[in-house]
Amino acid sequence: MVLGEDGGISLARSEQAVRVLQRGFDLMDPFVHRDASDEASVERLELVGTALADILRHANARRALAIYDHTLRHVKDINSRTMRRAEVILLAGSSYALTTLGRRLKASQQLDAAFAVLAELKLYPSDRVVTGSEAERALCALAEYEGSAGNTARAIGTYTDLLRRMQASGGKPQELLRHAVEFSNIWASMAVLYRRAGNPALASDLESRRLNLWRLWNHKLPHNSFVDRQLRAAALLRKG
Repeated sequence: MVLGEDGGISLARSEQAVRVLQRGFDLMDPFVHRDASDEASVERLELVGTALADILRHANARRALAIYDHTLRHVKDINSRTMRRAEVILLAGSSYALTTLGRRLKASQQLDAAFAVLAELKLYPSDRVVTGSEAERALCALAEYEGSAGNTARAIGTYTDLLRRMQASGGKPQELLRHAVEFSNIWASMAVLYRRAGNPALASDLESRRLNLWRLWNHKLPHNSFVDRQLRAAALLRKG
């Protein structure tokens, strides 16, 4: 994950990360098949399976979906709060791959299932959404699903509401680097949606906010390769 966690703090070496994560997945899977009730083994499989599929879905949606589905089947074998929360992440993640593959109905069903689990666990609906939580993952997936269907206003509304709830939960993008990544990713996605909706002024405002955030982090962590990549990406989007 340090090598190439999707949307996270990493060295952006995704190809190398895929090789390592696939090795970990291949090592853990036989243990899980040997004893499907061993939560510790299933939890390890879920950790590497989710990280692996999250990277792969951008270039190989079919392979990513196979990993999401395989991991999800094992996670569902164990009825614990930890595994139910993992189920949300896998369901939300698989919706991206399904959408890419043109299986929109199934993607919608996966998202419905994710929100049903969140409701069951009393994690969402809620006035607050913790940055980086399962609820955030599900809401981002929903926004991307709506955006891909051309429901731009609905996607923007979902993201806007999510940001409000993240701020209410104490999200601190100026103080915590992982929070900065989450907020920055959402602002970038929203900017694309606003431009698609014919509202370049709001898109530009979000792009400027993102650029200023990474300028702040560049001041805090000078010569940091991760921050430098984020700053360059934000500057490029702002220029574009």
